[in-house]
Amino acid sequence: MEGFDPGASPEEADDVLLHYLDAYKKSASLVVSETPSEAIWTSISDLIDADSESGKITKLPVLSVFWKAAAVVLAASLLVLAYISLQTPDPELLASSGAQRTTTELFDGSVVTLRPNSSLYALEETNTKQTYRIDGEAYFEVAKNRDRLFTAMSGDAKVVVTGTEFSLSNWSSAVRVYLESGSVRFSDLDDSQTVELEPGEYSEKIGDQITEPAAIEGQAYTGWLTNELRLDSRTVSDVASEIEHHFGITLEIPQSMADERLTGSLQLQDREQVLSDLALSLNGRFVRADENRYTFEPLTQD
Repeated sequence: MEGFDPGASPEEADDVLLHYLDAYKKSASLVVSETPSEAIWTSISDLIDADSESGKITKLPVLSVFWKAAAVVLAASLLVLAYISLQTPDPELLASSGAQRTTTELFDGSVVTLRPNSSLYALEETNTKQTYRIDGEAYFEVAKNRDRLFTAMSGDAKVVVTGTEFSLSNWSSAVRVYLESGSVRFSDLDDSQTVELEPGEYSEKIGDQITEPAAIEGQAYTGWLTNELRLDSRTVSDVASEIEHHFGITLEIPQSMADERLTGSLQLQDREQVLSDLALSLNGRFVRADENRYTFEPLTQD
């Protein structure tokens, strides 16, 4: 390029290159008819020529073959990322639930029941592939079709099935799946960890780890379908998280109680009754701090 300063350092070259890359990103069309590297390098060269003609150009270093290649690779990467983002449509909201459960039927006959305060999004729906995302919790009754791949995503994990019934949630610090019937493959999004579940088993993704499938009483994961919350030696923090999601509220409980275990069951029909029953088991009460926030207070001992 004309006007390049051969004595400039690589760092100065980077600064100038980034200037033109930034100008390119602001002006370039994302309709690609050339290869990404050709389109980007041509556009950047045009910008430099335009600056030169207007008298604004700063003397630039003569780029070595390495720096030219680096420029093309970096610029191409920027364009490819932008192009891919345009090709990925925004998720389509299919159904959402407020204070009550909501049931929706998918185009293939599958039925999805949303727990209160949950949402279902369609990422892809074709004759060979269906992909959905659940925020909150849902119970899936997937229509049997061996030729169609059915995937449900939640948080940073996913379930792949061909015809089955399962629940999937991400309302706590873990993504959880429980298999009622059929078979599913539970994995993280890049399939680096995968487990196969049998009916009556559950698995969780906690942090970076997926737990091995284990048998459990189904009501522990599906009781909300009949307004029942099974405790079964669950921690106070875990039970509180489920109640928070189910009713769309925030519970403030002392950290010293978080790991205590609870047994029995709670009925989910009425929020105030659930909080009263939970507080009784914890030997205290919940005080309403504002419309959707409650603070636990232990009962004083006389």
